[in-house]
This record gives sequence, C-alpha cells and structure tokens, in this order.
Amino acid sequence: MKRILIIIPSFDIGGTNTSLINMISNFDFSRFELSIYAINNQGALRPAMEPYAKVLNPLIDKDGLERKKHGCFTFLKKLFRVFRKLGMDFSSLYYRRIAKSLSKNKYDCIIAFQEGNATKLVSYFKNNRKIAWVRSEYSRYISANKIKPEVEIYNRFDFIINVSKTAKNNFLSVMPKLKDKTLAIYNLLNKDRVYRLAEEECSIPGENTFTLISIGRVDPVKHFSEIPDMAHSIKEIGCFFKWLIIGGKTENTPEEYDLIQKKIREYGLGNTVFLMGYQSNPYSFLKNSQLLVCLSESETFNHTFAEARLLGVPVLTVNYESAPEFINKGEGGIIVERSMIASTIREIISDKKLYYNLRIETQQFDYDNESILNSIYTVVS
Repeated sequence: MKRILIIIPSFDIGGTNTSLINMISNFDFSRFELSIYAINNQGALRPAMEPYAKVLNPLIDKDGLERKKHGCFTFLKKLFRVFRKLGMDFSSLYYRRIAKSLSKNKYDCIIAFQEGNATKLVSYFKNNRKIAWVRSEYSRYISANKIKPEVEIYNRFDFIINVSKTAKNNFLSVMPKLKDKTLAIYNLLNKDRVYRLAEEECSIPGENTFTLISIGRVDPVKHFSEIPDMAHSIKEIGCFFKWLIIGGKTENTPEEYDLIQKKIREYGLGNTVFLMGYQSNPYSFLKNSQLLVCLSESETFNHTFAEARLLGVPVLTVNYESAPEFINKGEGGIIVERSMIASTIREIISDKKLYYNLRIETQQFDYDNESILNSIYTVVS
C-alpha cells in the first residue's frame, strides 16, 4: 500500500480544499493510505477531510493551545511572521523542521497541493517522490506576489501538475525548461456529494422568479461588484429575476463586499440582488437556480461549471482564457464577451425556447472522473 502525505496551506474554505476533498473521496483506499498536514491549522473544512484521510495537525484544545509536541512550531510561526515584517525571511528554517519531523513516518509520495508555502515546504523533503500542484495562472501568481520564478524550488519535484491545459501553458511560458515534468490534469468531482447536498433544503430569498446565481470568493478578480450595475440595466427594461451571490468577504479585499452592498442600496435592488455570504452548502442554492453566471477575469479550473450542469443548470460566462477549455458547444454553456453579459441574460430570460434548449443541452454533459483519477494514480505511484 502506498503512503501519501498531502500538504495544504490551511483548512480554509476555497477552491484548493474543495478540489482536495473531491480528490481524496474518489481514491481507492485498498491501494493508498492518505495523510494531510495543513501549515496553518485553521479553517472549517477539516471535518470534511477526516473521513478520507488521517489529519496530522493536532486539534485545538479548549484553551486555544495546540498540543505540546507542536508547540515549538506554533512559536516559530509567530516569530517568523515578526521577522518578515522586518524584511527578514527565516521560513526555510521552519519548513525544514516540519519536513524532518513529518519524514519520520516514511511516506512514499509527498504532494504540495497548492503553489506557495505548501510547495516550498514539500521541496525540503528528501528521498521521497514529490509532486507539486499549480492551481493558478503562474505568471499572475508571481506578479501578484512580486517574486521571481521559483525555478530552484520546482526543480526538486518529480512532477508538476497544472489543473488545466491553459494553466500548464502559462506555467511553461515562465519556466519552459521544466516541460518534461509538467502535466495538465483536471480536478476531480465528487458527483455523489454534489447530488446529495443539492437535495438539502435551502431558503432562497425574494419572489419566485427566474434566479441567477454567482458563486465564489468576493474578490476583485471575480467582478461580483459589477452585478448590481448589470441587474439595474436588466431590470430597467422590465425583466423580472433575482440574482444570488454566494461568497463571503475576503480578508485581503473586504472593500469588494462592501462595494456590492453599497451599490445594492444605491440602485434600490434589495429585492433583486441578494448578497448571501458564505454558504456551507451552495449546491442546494445552485440546483434551485436557473442560470449560473461567471464574471471572472481569470480561472484555471471552475468547479461550478461542471457542478451546475450536473444539476441541470446552464452556464453563462465571460470569455476569459481557459473558458473555452471547459465550456463546449451543445453542453449547456454560453461564452460571451463581458460587454454582452447583461444583454445575453435579458435574452435568456425573455426567450423561453432558448432557455429550454440550454437546459436540454446540460443532459449531454458528463464528467470523466475515471480517466482523471487514473492519471493521478500514475504520478503518485
């Protein structure tokens, strides 16, 4: 049996951990023993991982303190945070210490499930098969973090997995010499979980009318703050609908959430646009909506495109770089330029035949978990 350790940044809600839960829930446990370690032992998704893998981080006790054997790590994390503010980065010392401690369990394969700190930590493991997952457009990632391409770090890995072909091409545009070890493997979906959660009851506000839904973190890259403007223009011509925004305020850009609230008030859209915040089960809201709308300027892999169509909900998305990779003609999805989103929504709401055909097309959509899982097994074994 192969023993695999997966390193993640935290247990926080987000695409990385959603992908992880989908992946580990599909694994063959007669062949693999999975363990998970989170660098930051915080977040709501830990319980969702525990049925499928051994979570190595100690639980927080009632006084908010970690168990003693990891106390030194907690102290070092706080100390290095202070050093970084002073322009000094000693995180490598901390990561080497964690790698040495975790290596005592003799894993066959170590996975860094996201670029950044998880990848840096895994790079310090020795004599293990190492796999790095890149979940972003790498050129955007290094630009946003104001860092140089991490050639030395990625050279230490046996495989580098990107979650789309577009993301792979972007990564190789930055580090072309790593071509021989770089792959594109899509994220897995847990179809049974999506179907099960979609059947749970949810309370959708507003009148019983055509429902649009947008899902994701409320961050500028998602362009959710444009929704009140679009809703106002659509409503002015007499279309009746409501628009749900499922996503919480982010720590880095809380002003985006506040801007949406402000625009809802200014346009008088309190009964049309509903800022729902984070929802532990977005699938029941998704199933009870008529159209998923994506306004993102960039996505490497959008889970909701697949999840929506599994539930019979068509998708309307802006034409960002990787959108054509996941929205095929005749499978219940439409790609348009950003300037055409509002007019396309008006058309879909007004033309019942068009919408009916989109719903029928979603029945042609399927998701090939088996081939994706076999690709993953190949690189981890």
